[in-house]
Amino acid sequence: SRANLIVVTKTPSNATPDQKERIKKTLSKKSGTTSVFFTSIVYGNAIPITKQSIQISSNTAVLLVTGIANPLPLIKYLKPLVKDVEHLSYSDHYAFKLSDILIFKQRFEEMANDNKIIITTEKDAQRLRNPEFLNVLRDLPIAYIPIEIAFEDEHKQMTKKKNILSICDISV
Repeated sequence: SRANLIVVTKTPSNATPDQKERIKKTLSKKSGTTSVFFTSIVYGNAIPITKQSIQISSNTAVLLVTGIANPLPLIKYLKPLVKDVEHLSYSDHYAFKLSDILIFKQRFEEMANDNKIIITTEKDAQRLRNPEFLNVLRDLPIAYIPIEIAFEDEHKQMTKKKNILSICDISV
């Protein structure tokens, strides 16, 4: 009830104006504010974490390694861009061990496609920067996909913002 504004994060791209209006009315009643903003996640270009070149195309096979709560939006983002996505999923905030790194490497080497890459999240990339892990992974093409927050304005345009604090998550 003391909020000056409310930011609804991770708004699905298929959320209708009517759904957003219902959410806005509900939140405005509860909070007393009419300043309700909707945001969504926008994926950036892959950024390498090893010295290997990164080439992603429609014939690329991806070994996706995630330790996040909900990897489905990233999987949905990648599937139309590449030929195949094989996913190694770990629990949120998972602390990778050397045995996991060896599994990544083995699974990557077993992939039949010669045009292949390991992709992870920006959060997980930080966990993989351990020198012991990078020593094992240094010859493999590994990249992370950064995310940005996009605010939807009244004209339905999205404005990208970095480093925005997530205030409220609502599923439509």
